[in-house]
Amino acid sequence: MREAELALSHKETELSRLTRAVDEHLALADLLKAEIVTLTRQVNTLRERLTEAGLQARAVEERRNVERSEFKVANERLLKAHVDFENCYGRVAELVLQLLEPTAEDEILGRHVREYLENCLVGQTPLFNQRKLELQHLGGEIALKAQADLHITIIDIDGGADAATHNLKPERAQLSALDCTTHERASPAREFPA
Repeated sequence: MREAELALSHKETELSRLTRAVDEHLALADLLKAEIVTLTRQVNTLRERLTEAGLQARAVEERRNVERSEFKVANERLLKAHVDFENCYGRVAELVLQLLEPTAEDEILGRHVREYLENCLVGQTPLFNQRKLELQHLGGEIALKAQADLHITIIDIDGGADAATHNLKPERAQLSALDCTTHERASPAREFPA
């Protein structure tokens, strides 16, 4: 009888120890589940930020396309100004040839030619130079802005991906530990049927 009481006491002590171990494992499992939920939310937030960064990259590309279109229009204006300048130059050459034949009318024509040349050159040269400078300035601004926007977008995307990868490593380790704990918890239950 004494041996039976000792065996029963020993079994009760063992059962109490196993119950505490199971409770500790359950508490740990609950903690890990809460951490998994938190990490899942963080991953979802990072995915949303990645989507947002993709949208921003598309917006930058659209802005760049608009700026390219504006650049093309400015370039066409510059080419037109250049053609106008060349036409003016051709007309001047014709007038110079006419001036080489001296006549009484040439003095009058010479004044008209000088006035025409002054008006033509004064009107066209600054316009041509201004458009050329505008085109160069616009091209530089477009390139710098597009490069800066793309650089910022790439940094945001890389940072989000690195953070997500870094946060998933501890989560995998915790899941592995939880899996082992669940397996250990199931084993004692089979050894001591109710």
